[in-house]
Amino acid sequence: MSHVVDTADPLVLESGGAAAEVPRLVTLVAEGSGLAPDVVLATLGESFPHVLGLLQALPLEQVNAEVPALVTFLSTNLGLTEDEVGAALAESFPRLSQSITALPIVVAGWDDVPNTPGDRFDGTEIKTVPDVRDYFRDDVIAVVSEQREAFDNLESTWPPTNFFPPLLTAVGLLVIVYGVVMLRLAMKAGNTSSRGGAQHPGGTDWSGGGGGPRHAKGASGCKQLEVVTGGTRSGQFDVVTGGRPRRPLRADP
Repeated sequence: MSHVVDTADPLVLESGGAAAEVPRLVTLVAEGSGLAPDVVLATLGESFPHVLGLLQALPLEQVNAEVPALVTFLSTNLGLTEDEVGAALAESFPRLSQSITALPIVVAGWDDVPNTPGDRFDGTEIKTVPDVRDYFRDDVIAVVSEQREAFDNLESTWPPTNFFPPLLTAVGLLVIVYGVVMLRLAMKAGNTSSRGGAQHPGGTDWSGGGGGPRHAKGASGCKQLEVVTGGTRSGQFDVVTGGRPRRPLRADP
């Protein structure tokens, strides 16, 4: 990646600088050889046609600017729509079509890369393609390289890292099942307690400890009576009065 950026960065945009150096190169060769600049270009065209073609094409953003006009020219002379020209180029000249199609994206994003990862570790903004190259080369790859031993140790130590996802999934399922079971048991216990606390009509519920007062609850109303001997609670009775006035009873001394 670094070599690709080093190669393309001077060529893509005019600000890269390679296009401005081409006339200076021709002038240098002309002065050194005693030939006119036009003769130098003609000689380069005969002996190094691809080099001359590359030099004359710079910068690539100017090539990109000519692409729409080229498509229109082909559309007019071939009697095709521009979409049909693009489809024909893609079918008959796939590599050339690939370059022509990708060139606008490269030119537009070279100095303004979309969806960059943010800033570098030192806070420098990542904006251009060379910035992205520097971010991966000097920040990401450098840090990963320093931690290579730790990564190797993690990979070689049992259990393997791919063991944990299914393990955690199984534990999570068990926790869910346990929670559902406990919820059902709690609901069942609550229903049983509610049914057990309801009083049967006409029934009597005796409660109380051995030495404490005992209470009896009748169906038609009752009065709790205590039998007191010497100031000590010795017993407790419920007398159903049937609505008549109730009289406390005391044991004879």
